[in-house]
Amino acid sequence: MFGNCSYYDCDSSQIYIHFTPASVEPGGSTIIKLWITPNQYEYNEDNYDILQKTITIEPECGQLTYLGGGEYLFTAPDTLTVDSTVVIINYENYNQFCARWNAEGERMIVKDNFDCINCPMPLFNILQRDYAAEQLTIKWDSLFVEVSPTELFPGDTADINIKKRLPDGTLTDFDTTQTFEAAMLEGCTLGNILVDDSIDVYFYDINQPIKFVADTTADSTGLVLLRIGLVEEIAMLKSNNDEDVLFDCLPGPPQTSNYAIVQAYINEEPTILLGETKYYQARYKTVDELMIEEAPVDANGIPYLDGGLSEDVWGNNPVTVIDTCNDCAKKMGVYWEKKYPTNEFENVPIDVKGKTYNHSIIKMNPLQSGLIRLVGRYWDKDSTYFITLKAKRENGDSAQIQIKIVKPSMIWNGQNSSFEKAKDVLNNTVNIDSLCIFYGGIHGIPPQLIKGQMFTESAKTYFNSLSDSGFAPSYRFEPFTTQYEPNYKTNPKYNSYYIYDSTYTYPNMPTHYNVQLINYPSQIYTVWDMVKNYSKLVNPNPDVNYYGGRNSTTHRVWLGYTVVDTIYTRIANEFAELYPELTNVQKYDSTNNKMIDFLKNEWTRNDAPKGTKNNIAQTRVASSYGLAQFLYGTARDIGYPKEDVPENINLMNYVYLFYKTQKKYLCDGLGINVESSNNWSEGYEHSFCKWIYDSKWNPYDLVYSKKIINNSKRFFPQ
Repeated sequence: MFGNCSYYDCDSSQIYIHFTPASVEPGGSTIIKLWITPNQYEYNEDNYDILQKTITIEPECGQLTYLGGGEYLFTAPDTLTVDSTVVIINYENYNQFCARWNAEGERMIVKDNFDCINCPMPLFNILQRDYAAEQLTIKWDSLFVEVSPTELFPGDTADINIKKRLPDGTLTDFDTTQTFEAAMLEGCTLGNILVDDSIDVYFYDINQPIKFVADTTADSTGLVLLRIGLVEEIAMLKSNNDEDVLFDCLPGPPQTSNYAIVQAYINEEPTILLGETKYYQARYKTVDELMIEEAPVDANGIPYLDGGLSEDVWGNNPVTVIDTCNDCAKKMGVYWEKKYPTNEFENVPIDVKGKTYNHSIIKMNPLQSGLIRLVGRYWDKDSTYFITLKAKRENGDSAQIQIKIVKPSMIWNGQNSSFEKAKDVLNNTVNIDSLCIFYGGIHGIPPQLIKGQMFTESAKTYFNSLSDSGFAPSYRFEPFTTQYEPNYKTNPKYNSYYIYDSTYTYPNMPTHYNVQLINYPSQIYTVWDMVKNYSKLVNPNPDVNYYGGRNSTTHRVWLGYTVVDTIYTRIANEFAELYPELTNVQKYDSTNNKMIDFLKNEWTRNDAPKGTKNNIAQTRVASSYGLAQFLYGTARDIGYPKEDVPENINLMNYVYLFYKTQKKYLCDGLGINVESSNNWSEGYEHSFCKWIYDSKWNPYDLVYSKKIINNSKRFFPQ
């Protein structure tokens, strides 16, 4: 029964309310529209035989005006004593209609507006209840929410700032007792909301501060949508206006109706490879938001500003170590400076045992103001290296990014052979890239410089084809330099394997494979024997050319050692001056004969017997071994066991001594702790070249470091 009518059946359906606008200020108005299906099918009251209708406001405030069809106008009261309030609009009507069963057994409406007692057969009368409830926010202010910064990297934290926007547009803080709802709508796997010490995808009834933390393990970029709502005085109902929002991160819909949706974007984590160079600049992303980004380089490798600030925003301490994670390293994983390496070389005087030689060393130039250079410096498999790069202007504006130092996959520029393999003396195949990365990452030596030096010094071998080239264990007797070091004869630290006379029997000589260019000598030779057999001074086509070369056109010879090549040049100049009528071939043939006689019978150093024919070749202690040609004496200085034979320096388990030595040379030359210092006065590559390669490793080759730098360009980290 309903009133005086009786009905065959009674049913009930929920309809929906939509507000335009979604909230209203005191004294303002909003249109209430009824929907059968939100934003799809309108509910028009004129289409129904409505017996009774009720629409109420809870709590009672404001005024309702019927506009016709399914629309009403709500006008809010002029005054509001709190920040905001929520009213609930309740709607209900009872309507009647006639229906019958269709062929499928479903009830079908035939006609509305029949008198309840005159519904003709075979129709039957139905009573229908349609109802809806929705909440409306009345507020003086609008909710203002921002995420700062809006672009993050894994591990970054952003502030979620919530303020009131007053009718005049000004922003002001909420009362400290005001609570909020915070929910993640999208990007659930990319991070979490942080409140105090708790993290989750959803919080209700929380106070500020509220933050968002990007997940450090996120392996993808993506958009994060955050819904920040104002918790009102009245318990909320589900907002039908949110029906089109997917709550992928939440177990159910949010509860607040006064809310804002903001977004953040998780970018790929900034990284720098071990040994890699990157340049950075600072520029304004928005009018008041400073950001740091990579600066471009031109075709010649010279960095330049591209919209960046042309002022020094880096100061004297732009990089700090992040060591807060469980496996974070304590050392600074990058080197920074305000210089860059050019493609030019300059003459630099190097003192070698009291004599000065001009070496060709890479030239460094100052960076354009506003740029900074970072080089991946340390990496190891058991630690994570993070740093923070910070820019700051004099006006206080600042920005920072977190950068992770990562392992290269290979050391190669993608051209020619990669030389990623080597054969060792035990006939094993060794991955050279892994070796350079491992020890370079521990000792802070760029792996491409290590590999460039190996390419300069070591012999080459082929695995399957010319395109599959690799390094081979190398041996080289040093006839004009190390041979004449007096300590090797007299100092017990070095003389265990010194050859004093022809009775020497080469004790403990190991059996090694793949040694090039010649295997270890195991019989007595003079220094002259070694020069004659392994250079082109006497024989233009020796079986193995170890020392220097010969110009096939002019017959000019060089031996690869400054101490004797300068003598050769002087003799050639004397012949040219005395006999200007000589052709180049005649001049150099005469020079070669003179040089042969001089070296064989006259040349000496450090009070040794005159003439190389009168000196036993110290083929064990006066030799260099390994992929970077490590001298026996140098190895002993850094910790190579005295009881072990010199030839075992070629074993891969002693390769660490090579890196340890180079780091020591660098520290000694710079006079500082290279692990913690940056922005070296002479520049990064220049310092390596000057203090390691040219001052210590091969001081008699005036272009030694130049060869290493040029060869290292074959082996960029990637």
